[in-house]
Amino acid sequence: MTVQDRFSVDSRSALPQSLRLEKVEIPSALLALDTTPDVVDVVILGAGCAGLSTAVALVDEGFAGSMWLIDGRTDFTDDRTWCFWNVDRNPFTDTAIGAMDAWSVRSSGDTVDSAQPSTPYLVLPATTFYQSALDRLGEASADTDTNPAVHLRLGERVLEQVEEGGVTRLVTDRGTVRARTVIDARGPRGPQRPAASTTLLQRFVGVRIRTGAPVFDPEKCMLMDFDVDQARGMHFMYVVPLSPREALVENVYFADTGPTEAGYRAEIDAYVADRFGLAPGEFVVDGVERGVIPMTDAPQHPATGPRRFDVGSGAGATRPSTGYAFLRIQRSARAIARAVVRDEPYELQLSPKRIRALDAVFLRFLRDHPERGPLVFTRMFTRTPPAPLVRFLCDTSRPRDELRLILALPIHWFLAAAVRTIWSRARARLHR
Repeated sequence: MTVQDRFSVDSRSALPQSLRLEKVEIPSALLALDTTPDVVDVVILGAGCAGLSTAVALVDEGFAGSMWLIDGRTDFTDDRTWCFWNVDRNPFTDTAIGAMDAWSVRSSGDTVDSAQPSTPYLVLPATTFYQSALDRLGEASADTDTNPAVHLRLGERVLEQVEEGGVTRLVTDRGTVRARTVIDARGPRGPQRPAASTTLLQRFVGVRIRTGAPVFDPEKCMLMDFDVDQARGMHFMYVVPLSPREALVENVYFADTGPTEAGYRAEIDAYVADRFGLAPGEFVVDGVERGVIPMTDAPQHPATGPRRFDVGSGAGATRPSTGYAFLRIQRSARAIARAVVRDEPYELQLSPKRIRALDAVFLRFLRDHPERGPLVFTRMFTRTPPAPLVRFLCDTSRPRDELRLILALPIHWFLAAAVRTIWSRARARLHR
């Protein structure tokens, strides 16, 4: 525990109330189960962002059968923060607690500012998302005459899945469930990725802080501050303000290994002291977020069978070149819901082929030359207008948007990365 975690009651009472929801209440309708059906129409494995989003999408699509969500967690905590540009509406757009029209990128002492008021950068804490999704499912389950019978089973893990004549038998640590449709939202798993693919790990630790001093600009997000030590690999700080006195500060590495937990926290302490003048004892840490995001160009297969689907990071929802996932999860959830309710094939490409090719080259470049990352990102944000850049980052770009982005970057560097990417894939095909 660091100094800023140890605040007295008097010190804490002088701080502003956090804008984040403290506790998630699970609707009782989701926990009650009058009878156990012989076969559940849809079983969703995992009740995180992807699982809950898919359940909500099924309700919105008009699904009226039985739906179970099974997850090993025992409660819902404020364990992360999702951010995304408001380029298309989803069921959680209006629940965001922060919206910023502007953002910045900093490198070598220079700051690049951009703004796009028509597509603000939205902030959605985990507890707000969980509560919104659970409330929506609880309301739908309250009247099962026209809505689905949704049942949430927490503290339960799936041990085995067996196909039995068009039905999947799920063996859990609490019993057996038979399902007509299985949607797996548990994240990456399975065999190693193909040898020709490129994978880069985005490692981060973030702290949610409040302070009595109005040091943050709630109208602007610091997307990447590269003016930090780059010795371990590409490294930046990410600052998401919620108010002048509250923010998420994340310490991010694109590297195979990062610092220790204490090292991450010490770097954050030094950063907020340098950038915001906050010494230990002048702010309080409300929570910590941490994770490792695999960014890969390996092919993904969301539809794994006639009545089996994968959704979320295990199905390629994480954008390979950026690590953003929330909007892609919402789009894939809607596509799965349409396939299930309308009994149609799953038809969705999260990115068109040309974007997947650009992402593969960009990912290969960052892996091979992390020291050039700060310059490349700075040029990207400096030389590309905000509107086409946001469309590119959110998978809604047009070819001319992508051309503007390409022309903003050092062409010879990326041509070399493209050649290496093509050669790796060709060599892998020859050795099959």
